[in-house]
Amino acid sequence: MNTLEIKKMSTIERLRLMEALWDSLLEETSKIESPEWHRDIIEDEEKKDPKQ
Repeated sequence: MNTLEIKKMSTIERLRLMEALWDSLLEETSKIESPEWHRDIIEDEEKKDPKQ
C-alpha cells in the first residue's frame, strides 16, 4: 500500500488502518527500544515531580 492509495481511502478506512497498525505494533513492544533521549526526558520529569 502506498501513500496515494491511503489518500483515496475514506477517513473511517484510514482510522481503521491506523488502529490495525497500532495493534500490530503493540504485539511487538518487547522488540522496540525507546531512544535514549526519551529516557532522559522521563528522568528530567521525575526529578521535577518525584511523586510520579
